Amino acid sequence: MTLSRARAAVRKGVPRPGPADATLAHRLADALTAHDIGQVVSLLTEDVRIAMPPLPAIWAGRARAAEFVAEVAFRLVPEARFILTQANRQPALAVYTPDPSTGRWHGSGLLVITPRGSQVRGLTRFESHTLKSFGLPSVLDGDGQLGRRGIQRGTVAR
Repeated sequence: MTLSRARAAVRKGVPRPGPADATLAHRLADALTAHDIGQVVSLLTEDVRIAMPPLPAIWAGRARAAEFVAEVAFRLVPEARFILTQANRQPALAVYTPDPSTGRWHGSGLLVITPRGSQVRGLTRFESHTLKSFGLPSVLDGDGQLGRRGIQRGTVAR
């Protein structure tokens, strides 16, 4: 069912992300990296929706999203690197977190961003195994950088 919805959305001609979407994704990544809850919240629409399939939980609305980011995301992910990509013709961020024992950065998920103008209308986090579909590595180089790869494109099921 979810895969068929994703395919239908692609067939409908959902517009590809433009420069404004990439700018929004970069601003979100910067705010998340800095753990700047005020900046994260400023990027969210009032009716934002955060989902993490296969978990059934949904955080709806700016206040609930802010609580989730501050109390769960920032606490569980004290440090992260983000790489811009695209999924389902939407901007997305591949998320990498450090392994304290090795210092290497491991893929920990994919955040698909649903933009509305200059704000985030939705965030859907997928598990780390989805990174392979985008040609993204499961582990980054020692400095936490991707190198010269650029934006990756792909499709994930919702």
